[in-house]
Amino acid sequence: EADATSARVVGAPVAASALQRIGVCAARLDRDFWPGVQRSVQTSPQPPMALFREMATSFAGPAGNDAERLAELLDEKPGLEDTHPTLAQRLHALGQAPGDVAPPRRTAADSLLGPLQDHLEAHFSQQWCEGVGENWRERHVQHERDRARMSELAALPQRSAQETAEHARLVDDLCPQIDAVPLYLDALAANDGEGFVHYRLGLLLLDRDDPKGVVHLRRAMDLDPNAAEPALRRLEHHYRRREQLHELERVQNQLRALEDRQIGAFHARQELRSRDSFAAHGLDAESLETALAGLQRAGNVKQAWIVRKLLKGDTSGVDHFVVLVAWRGMVMDESSALRKVVDAVDLPGSFVAISPAVDRGVAAKVKKTAGEPTYGHR
Repeated sequence: EADATSARVVGAPVAASALQRIGVCAARLDRDFWPGVQRSVQTSPQPPMALFREMATSFAGPAGNDAERLAELLDEKPGLEDTHPTLAQRLHALGQAPGDVAPPRRTAADSLLGPLQDHLEAHFSQQWCEGVGENWRERHVQHERDRARMSELAALPQRSAQETAEHARLVDDLCPQIDAVPLYLDALAANDGEGFVHYRLGLLLLDRDDPKGVVHLRRAMDLDPNAAEPALRRLEHHYRRREQLHELERVQNQLRALEDRQIGAFHARQELRSRDSFAAHGLDAESLETALAGLQRAGNVKQAWIVRKLLKGDTSGVDHFVVLVAWRGMVMDESSALRKVVDAVDLPGSFVAISPAVDRGVAAKVKKTAGEPTYGHR
């Protein structure tokens, strides 16, 4: 309906041309512009000061691979989870054939914004710089450290299995002109149990359309549960592009099952029931001291018990805690008092704070699991 409206307003040929150009320019952003910006962190301690002017300049002329990228867009197959029809479907609905995606002689920004365009570009570029500045500088320093470490590893006459994997990762990250596949193969020859090595090798092989990448992605999923979602997404893309429908359906079923488990784990962090399972908090001394200091700051806590909730099906690696508090005096607003505890306490994971009044069954189970109070008012 939106495309039909645009066709009525400006004509189907213009609407079709815009759709194609937007698609090609989005591909330029994802594959050329942003990767170039990210690479510049290696050489510059400060982010680009004129980001949006550079972005506009990157769109001003044609690119040699525009036709190839348009062909890729037109070849995309519709999927059940797509939010939009494919480009080919939209052009067909408009009654238009694929055509030229050359830049316009004059952009809409030039026509409509006039002098305001330069002001807006400068404003948003400055805003972006301020937003990413601290992280950018940290990454630049880390890049320098990684460069030094890569040189150190390269100079070793012999590397351990762990050092071989680390060297492959650093070369992969820092030297895009070098083929990292042989390095990752060397790392696997030294130790086949490195999930990250299998994952990166699988991605690199599929990027060159080598089906051996599938084996490595599946091995990565076996070794590291956190690799499951990105590996399955990449396999879904691979099978859809190859029109291997049976394998595509299998991967999509795995993704749906994974999403169901993630949703279940999310709800388990939000809800408490007497049938939930708990374990000792397992906090190290520093984390425990930080939590106790927070309970002291909360101001109205007489005692507290901290336990870790066992989350069935959760593969995030992020612990979830329950903090049961007993008040020192009468509390007029239970919700507000618990909010003060949540604001004051810092734990290495997610957590929920409750009092016995919230759920006496859960409170009894937490006390039984924790044993002695974790905190007593000093």
